Amino acid sequence: MKKISVMPLFLLLLACSLHYISPEEDLLKSVKSYWQAVIQNRWGLAYEYEYPLLKKTVPRDVYISKHGNPLVRITNFEVEKISFENEKKAQVYLMLRLNIVLPGTKGKASFPIRVLDQWQNINGKWYHVPKKGKLLRQKIFPKKYSQE
Repeated sequence: MKKISVMPLFLLLLACSLHYISPEEDLLKSVKSYWQAVIQNRWGLAYEYEYPLLKKTVPRDVYISKHGNPLVRITNFEVEKISFENEKKAQVYLMLRLNIVLPGTKGKASFPIRVLDQWQNINGKWYHVPKKGKLLRQKIFPKKYSQE
């Protein structure tokens, strides 16, 4: 009786079961997780996707306390386009839906805005890179946490 090795069959099945994830799919997964966390006001989860330099300069509790303005809510997002600068840097074009409560009235306004996000891959994980600009840092974070 002839012996048949099962090893080649096992390797073939293993190779077929592995799923290749493209860089775009990998980035899209992080983008969706980040923006879904923002919509759900889960700022601790959103913080995990923030660029490591931001996390070195802004403690998690400060980040959480400076977000979640009850007057302005992002209620939906749509990824319109992803553009890779290289395999480690990408720009993500988004359409966000904002709901704004008008102070002093019972009125609300809802409108779409386009946003350009920067993302960077570090050691296989995609991170949301905060927009650079003194005005943004001063409004969101106290001076002692500013990068300047």
